[in-house]
Amino acid sequence: MYDWEEEDDHTGLMVAIGYSSQSVPALLVGIIVAVSLALLILALNLAKLLIIISTSLGGASTTITGVLLLLRVIPLDSLSVGIVGAIIRSSPLWGLVWFVLAIVGILVQLSSTQRYAQGYAHSQFS
Repeated sequence: MYDWEEEDDHTGLMVAIGYSSQSVPALLVGIIVAVSLALLILALNLAKLLIIISTSLGGASTTITGVLLLLRVIPLDSLSVGIVGAIIRSSPLWGLVWFVLAIVGILVQLSSTQRYAQGYAHSQFS
């Protein structure tokens, strides 16, 4: 079982090099990285892939949350504090299940959107 009182240590690159996670430089670097990634995604036309990956990760997390609730591994009120993510990170089994579900979701979506795109293109030129 998971220790509900245990807190996760969240650290990032800026904290690792000596800045507080609440500092202005950390905020500015975060904004610059976010804008740069957004521009890169738009420039390389990767929006579809970003959406597929995001929904697959979210779907895997939601599925595992439902299983954990059904198995009574976590109480319902623990969802408000983000405890499911901590359980997935702390347990190799749940982490592996989450990873496999996410990969399956990505593959299914890539396959289905590819067929849709081909069908749509074919219907436009027939």
